[in-house]
Amino acid sequence: MWTQFVRFWTFEDRAVQTATAGIALLAISSGALGCFIVLRRMSLLGDSLGHAVLPGVCLGYLVNWKKDPIWILSGALVSAFLASWMIGFIRRHSRLKSDAIMGLVLSGFYGVGTVLLTRIQNIPAGTQSGLRDFLFGQASAISERDLWVMGTMSLVIVSAVVIAFKELVLTSFDEGFAAAIGLPVRSLHYLLMSLTALAVVISIQAVGLILVSAMLITPAAAALLCTDRMRNMVLLSVAFGVVAGLTGLNISFLDRNFSTGPFVVLMLAAVFAGAYLFSPRYGLASRTLRRRQQARRTQRENLLKSVFQAISAGREDSPLAIAELAGIRREGPGQTRDRVHELVRRGWATVEHDRVTLTSSGRSRARELERNYRLWEQFLTEEVNLPIDHTQRDAENIEHILGPDLVRELEARFEQRHAQ
Repeated sequence: MWTQFVRFWTFEDRAVQTATAGIALLAISSGALGCFIVLRRMSLLGDSLGHAVLPGVCLGYLVNWKKDPIWILSGALVSAFLASWMIGFIRRHSRLKSDAIMGLVLSGFYGVGTVLLTRIQNIPAGTQSGLRDFLFGQASAISERDLWVMGTMSLVIVSAVVIAFKELVLTSFDEGFAAAIGLPVRSLHYLLMSLTALAVVISIQAVGLILVSAMLITPAAAALLCTDRMRNMVLLSVAFGVVAGLTGLNISFLDRNFSTGPFVVLMLAAVFAGAYLFSPRYGLASRTLRRRQQARRTQRENLLKSVFQAISAGREDSPLAIAELAGIRREGPGQTRDRVHELVRRGWATVEHDRVTLTSSGRSRARELERNYRLWEQFLTEEVNLPIDHTQRDAENIEHILGPDLVRELEARFEQRHAQ
């Protein structure tokens, strides 16, 4: 298997070259479109159209009883367009929600396709048709002719997305506003559905019609967890799709009995799991780490305030005994001593003979915290009209995260108000 693994990345085999190019084209077109589908909450659309192409695949095969890519992809395209039109038609002329409509179309078309596929397999001439490869995908079976068709369709998809990018973004985020400023919302909706149908058609050879929705949705969902900018989301979605696609293709290359689609989907699931856990802003592990860091910062700065207040309360800046500080904070001397050492590591305090003295930077930071607390308390009482006894807990939490810009804004607001 190691030999096969290395051989794949040399790209010496013609089959590997065409399969790699096909997967890359699929990742680019599906990754770009998937972002708009996810933002519009239409994730079931890819699954619906993926299942809906099965009747077209079967009818395309029945034209001349061969796996002619032109006829099969043409049949799949007609079937996908018909399904997308039916989804839109039923949506406009019924009370059903979009998810119910897509579920109905999915099951109906897939049922018809399954009946046709069974009939073909039961006919002697159709037993070796190989149509079942379209269920789970077999990228190694992509021919140069298939590649030209996929390349043409991918070029159409990418060109349409680039040309109508701003309009698609606007309608995806706020369809009502887009309609109010005169954008053709319905036409853009059908454009997106048509492009999705094209993406589904070029995906069935590589990942299979059952798993095609994963190629549309998973990279975009992972990208959404990693960025808040639409352009970056599209680029990340494409990159995730390419990486997962090539990795899955590499695994399927290790054994000729391995279908490509399931391994590509497994790699996509791994990419999503990584984004879900380790995304810088929205990752579960990242958020947990930030909460712990913030909790430690709050404890450390609250201790700093306690030392500063105790030393400043008529002590003439004399050192404060750790035992006395523990009594003030109502905790054990050992626990207080450990936390005081964190102040020492930050350069905010020094300890000598078990007595604490604040450094100039420690006193400066303590004064900043006191000022932030007073500013936020004043904001809550004067702007939000909260009673003074309801502001302490909120002000103590906020004082640790007030940035310089917000502090200056609050100071300017209160100075202006008092001047009036």
